[in-house]
Amino acid sequence: SSKSQEHTVLRDSILPGLLENLSKNIHETYPQKFFESGIVFSKGTPIKETTNLACVTASEETNFSEMKAILQSLLRIGFNIKCETKTLSEHALFSQGRVAEIIVNKKIFGYIGELDSKVLENFRIRTRVVGFEIKLNGLIFD
Repeated sequence: SSKSQEHTVLRDSILPGLLENLSKNIHETYPQKFFESGIVFSKGTPIKETTNLACVTASEETNFSEMKAILQSLLRIGFNIKCETKTLSEHALFSQGRVAEIIVNKKIFGYIGELDSKVLENFRIRTRVVGFEIKLNGLIFD
């Protein structure tokens, strides 16, 4: 991620940055896929720094199952890690009932789902977007 005047606060999620990328590319053809890994900071005290990985796919045909398959393949092939998902009723960025926790060894490492239409409207995105964000600390490395 480049440092610029726009980004002077410590981010607590990578997903908004990926949505910004989609927003800047609304004139391009779909499907569009973006991913990023980078440092994020917790909101608590003391502030904790973790390395996260996030991925989004934008198109009318994209869905939760496609993104879950991408996540599971990445973890299995890249790191020999098996993950499960557990449906959540709500999450700030995701559509109600279309979001799940990403669980490895009974611990929550992130979230996956369909981005909420109100969130997408804020970025002027007019197509379906699914994505995930997963914490790599404690999963891939300490």
